[in-house]
Amino acid sequence: MSRTGLRPPERFFLRHPHELSCGQRQRQRQRQRVMIAGALVLEPELPFGDASVASLEASVRGEILALLLRLRDELRLFTLVLTPDMSQAWNIADPVVVM
Repeated sequence: MSRTGLRPPERFFLRHPHELSCGQRQRQRQRQRVMIAGALVLEPELPFGDASVASLEASVRGEILALLLRLRDELRLFTLVLTPDMSQAWNIADPVVVM
């Protein structure tokens, strides 16, 4: 939880993303961070995101993408991300495969 920026982490341990209450933008940030933390706690060999930030406001999208890039570097992750947004793909992926 701490790695994803959820502080204090104890506040989020027993809560589901839909139970977070605050303003719309803050709720989006927290929900995404809770979902990322939940995925990482399992220590997957290949984290997978399907248009993981497509529906977020632009400011929140940038924060979550920066978080994903930081976690990728810190945890040495290889992540598969499906996205219809080519500009996003070029910013976060190496390599990019178009199908």
